[in-house]
Amino acid sequence: MTSIFIQDLMWLGGALILALIALMIPLKTMAMLTKPFTLGSFGIRKIKRWHSKTDTLANLMLWISALFCIAAPFIPYAPLIYAVWLTFTWLCTLSRAVRMGRVRAKTPKLTVIFLITLTYGVGLAAGIGMINGFRLWIDAYTFANMIESMEALNIMLYLSDPMPAGFVMQILLLIWPLANLWGQFKYMRLENTYKGASLTSYVVRSVIVIGLIGLVGSFGDLGLEKIYQKSTEEISEQQHLPLNRKKLDSYKGSPADQTDSSGQPQTDSSQPAVEQPANPAAQPADPAQLPAEQQPVEITEPQTDPAQSAPGQPSEEPVEIYPDPVPADPNAL
Repeated sequence: MTSIFIQDLMWLGGALILALIALMIPLKTMAMLTKPFTLGSFGIRKIKRWHSKTDTLANLMLWISALFCIAAPFIPYAPLIYAVWLTFTWLCTLSRAVRMGRVRAKTPKLTVIFLITLTYGVGLAAGIGMINGFRLWIDAYTFANMIESMEALNIMLYLSDPMPAGFVMQILLLIWPLANLWGQFKYMRLENTYKGASLTSYVVRSVIVIGLIGLVGSFGDLGLEKIYQKSTEEISEQQHLPLNRKKLDSYKGSPADQTDSSGQPQTDSSQPAVEQPANPAAQPADPAQLPAEQQPVEITEPQTDPAQSAPGQPSEEPVEIYPDPVPADPNAL
């Protein structure tokens, strides 16, 4: 538990450092670097009936993001695709934060840039699973496999297992940063200012969103374990990101590290069992090293002549017949 908490702090600290680095870049340099991501005025159209404008492009991006996040557990290499898409979203939003026409002061622009970058950093760490040891991703992949095998139709699964809730929680972690950043991108394109009644309200709203993403990303899986009273094996030692639900078993540790409920290592039932001696000391020692009285005695059967053993066959060897001895003279006694 301590190692996971330290790992979470490291990733959140990395997001904070990234946001501070964004503040050090001059606004003119940032405007030049993010110019390809402004998307111009493409997609903005006027609604004559309500005398207002709408951003069709940003709405399309929001729908694409939502559909991708819902289908992410079924898409191979979804965490990497999500990281690229969130980075693109961050650059588009950043390009509009630099070009807010109604905001002339430098401090509000730097504040918006800092909070946008912090949202991106925390959302990236939580979305791809860096601040929870990929546990929510594994729950999402496992439940996706259950959906494919029709096991998700069992109602008792939703009452006894945290995997369906982990699936939903992982989708929320993917949607929150994207929806927040694309929403700001749309508002800044239409209104040329930050999304808030005032700078204070904008900061409060942004801090709440960042805090929710960080808390759910760090402690969401632990909260599910408490609710369902089910402990899962820690996988913070994994050094690679689960990218495909069909290869989920390779991210759960080697078979030698897996143990059953009694603490005994699990074995593969498909492999033939190898009988091991119960007591190695009971193995017979070398006969040459045993004492003389414990030497094994070889019992051999006496060899007989087959000609003698056959009845009715005369023996080839002469047999000497000795006559009975002559009795002694009884008178000599």
